[in-house]
Amino acid sequence: AEAKLVRLFLAVMLAAGALVAWSAPDEFVANVVYVTDGDTIVIEDTNGNRNNVRIVSIDAPEKGRRGNPGQPYSERSRQHLYSLVGRQNVRLISRGRDDYGRLLARVWIGDVDVGLAQVCAGYAWVFDKYIYELPVAEQRTYQACETQARQKRRGLWRVSRPMPPWQWRYSNRDAN
Repeated sequence: AEAKLVRLFLAVMLAAGALVAWSAPDEFVANVVYVTDGDTIVIEDTNGNRNNVRIVSIDAPEKGRRGNPGQPYSERSRQHLYSLVGRQNVRLISRGRDDYGRLLARVWIGDVDVGLAQVCAGYAWVFDKYIYELPVAEQRTYQACETQARQKRRGLWRVSRPMPPWQWRYSNRDAN
């Protein structure tokens, strides 16, 4: 019985080690060649490879698709992100890809956390569904920044009761 427990323990530890290795972050520098919207950029790495990158833990207003209008502040959110990172080298920490094949990453320009900057300026929501991707102290910082942006009516918070993108996507899933 003890040998079975030891084998089970070793199997669990090996599986946990594989999981940690699989989810280990990949840190690198790349050039931003395009800003798609307020939470997605296109980068080119040092080998000339291009990738779409979804900035983790935030959700920006949705842009229009197929002739349908987007959310209020979608273009201003994209423009603000461009003003931060457009045509510049950024540092990324990626933890894999989403269902659309985009890299999921935290992005920095110098010492500036780009996702946090979008939230503080009022051009993105904290994406509560994925906030766990951040360390707890940083989760609090993101949430406090969103609260302050709301209180000071920055960016999208100038609109009374703006609809979060996850609700907008659900209510517009057939149109877009």
